[in-house]
Amino acid sequence: MAANGQAEAFNFQELTVWTADDFASFTSNDAAFELYTKQVEELKGHVKDLLTNSASDPVEKVKLIDLLYRLGVSYHFEREIEGQLDQIYGSEAKIFDDNDYDLCTVALLFRVFRQYGHRVSCDVFNKFKDIDGKFKASIATDAEGLLSLYEAAHLSVRGEHVLDEALAYSRTCLKSLESQCSRRLSKRMAGALEQALHRGIPRLASRQNISLYEEEESHDDSLLKLAKIDYNRVQLLHQQELGEFSRWCKDLELASKFPYARHRIPEVYLWCIGGYFEPEFSRARVIVAKVTAIVTIIDDTYGVYASIDELRRFTDAIERWNMDAVDQLPDYMKSLYTILVNLFQQIDDEVRNQGKSYAIHYAKETVKQLVRSYQREVNWVNGNQVPPFEEFLENAQITTGYRIVSVASLIGMGESAGEEAFKRLHRMPKIDRATLIISRLMDCIVATKEEPVKRFCSKGVEFYMKEHGVSKEEAIEIFQEMIENAWKDINEECMKPTTMSREILLRIFNLIRVMDVMYKHEDLFTNPAGMKEYIKSLFIEPIPL
Repeated sequence: MAANGQAEAFNFQELTVWTADDFASFTSNDAAFELYTKQVEELKGHVKDLLTNSASDPVEKVKLIDLLYRLGVSYHFEREIEGQLDQIYGSEAKIFDDNDYDLCTVALLFRVFRQYGHRVSCDVFNKFKDIDGKFKASIATDAEGLLSLYEAAHLSVRGEHVLDEALAYSRTCLKSLESQCSRRLSKRMAGALEQALHRGIPRLASRQNISLYEEEESHDDSLLKLAKIDYNRVQLLHQQELGEFSRWCKDLELASKFPYARHRIPEVYLWCIGGYFEPEFSRARVIVAKVTAIVTIIDDTYGVYASIDELRRFTDAIERWNMDAVDQLPDYMKSLYTILVNLFQQIDDEVRNQGKSYAIHYAKETVKQLVRSYQREVNWVNGNQVPPFEEFLENAQITTGYRIVSVASLIGMGESAGEEAFKRLHRMPKIDRATLIISRLMDCIVATKEEPVKRFCSKGVEFYMKEHGVSKEEAIEIFQEMIENAWKDINEECMKPTTMSREILLRIFNLIRVMDVMYKHEDLFTNPAGMKEYIKSLFIEPIPL
C-alpha cells in the first residue's frame, strides 16, 4: 500500500506519448543556425527603423510593438520598445482624452501599456458606456473592437469592475459574432476565446500568429520573413537543448529505475521554453529541465508509490542533504537521492564561476520545503485526517512543485538574477503566492474529472464542499473566482514601480502561463496526448519558408 492510500501505483507509462529516445538524436546544427542568425541581423534593421521613426503616429508605433510581440520577435528590440513606450506614455499622458479613438484602439493602447508595466486607468473605457452604466449597444457588433477589449480585460487588477464587466460582455458578444465574421477574424476570435494572449505561452502563440499575419494582404514582407526565420533559428537551439536533456535522462536510466513515475521529456521542455524561449537563456532552460524531471519523480514517489516509512526516511535524508544519509534508504530511493544531490552539485559547479553558489542554497531550501509539505500530506492521509480547507490549501500550494521550478529558473540567468532576487523569492512575495494559488486550484478543478489517480493534494474541491456545505459546481465557481483574483494580483505586481526587476517578474509570470495552457480543461502533463501538436510545432516541424 502506497503512503497516499493507493492500493498500487498507477502505470503512468501507459499515458506516455514521447520518450527520451524520440529526441536523443537531436544535436546542434551550427551551420544552419549561423545562416539564420545572419539573415535575422540583416532584417532587424528594417524593423528598428520603423520603431524609431520620429515621424510615425504614436498609435501606429504601439500597433507595431503589439505585432512584434505577437510574432515572437519583440525580444530583439526590447530597449527600443521600452524607450518608445516610455516616450509615448510620458509625453502624451492625455493620449486617451485628447483623441476620439475607437474601442479597438483604446483597448490596444491600454493592453500594450499595461503589458509593459504602465499604470493606465481603466476609466478610459467609460466612454463606451451609456448613462445606465452598461456598454453601449453600438459596440455589440464591433467584432474587432470587442476582440481588442476582451484581450485588454485580462490585464485587470482587483477593484476594476469595469474590466470585469468588459470581460464578461466581450466574451458573450464574441461567441455570438464568431460565425458571422470573415474566416480569418473568426479564427482569431476562436483562438482568443480558447486561450487569451495574456495567459498563453508566447512561443506557441507566435507560431499561430505568424500564420495569421501571412494571410493579411497588407503584411510587411520583411517583418514576416524575420518572424519565420527567427522562429526556425530558435527552434534549432531548442532542439539541441532538448537532445541534451533527453540524453541526460537516458544516461541516468530514469525511466527504467523509476517506472512508477511520469517521464515527460518534451512536455518538461515545453514548460521551460514557456518560461523563456530566447537564445540567451539556453543553459538556464537545461538546468530547469533537469530539476523539473527529478522533482516530478520525487512528486510521484510521495504521491503514488512509496510506503510511509520509506518516505519518512527520504524526507529526513533531504533535510540533512548529505550523502551519509543515503544508507538509511531502500535501493530505489538511494538512486533517486544520489541523482538529486549530484545534480545540484553539478549545477553548483556550473554557476560557481559566475559567483552564484548562493543560488544552490536557495534551491536546496526550496526542495526541503517541498518534501516537508509532501510529508505533511502523507501524515494526514495515513492518520485519516482531513485538515481545515485553509490549512490544506496553504500546504497544497507548496506541493504543486511550482516554487522549485520558479527558483530553478533563476539559477542560469546570469547577472540579471542576483542574490537579492533569490532572497525576495524565498520570502514568497505576493506574485509567488498568486501563482501557487492558480497552480493548485487549477489542478484541483481538473481533478474533479475522471483521472487515473486522484491524489490527496488534488482533492481541494471535495474538501471545500464538505467544509462549506456547497455543491461541486458551487465550489468550482468559487475556485475559479479565486484564480481570477490571483491573476489580478499578478497583474498588479507587474506594474511599475515593481519590487523586482521586469526580467525576474517575467520568469514567474511566464511559468504560470504554462499552467493555464496545460490545465485549462484537463491535466495535460499527466495525460499528454492533448499536447502532441504543441510538441510537433515547437520541436519538430519548422515553419516553411
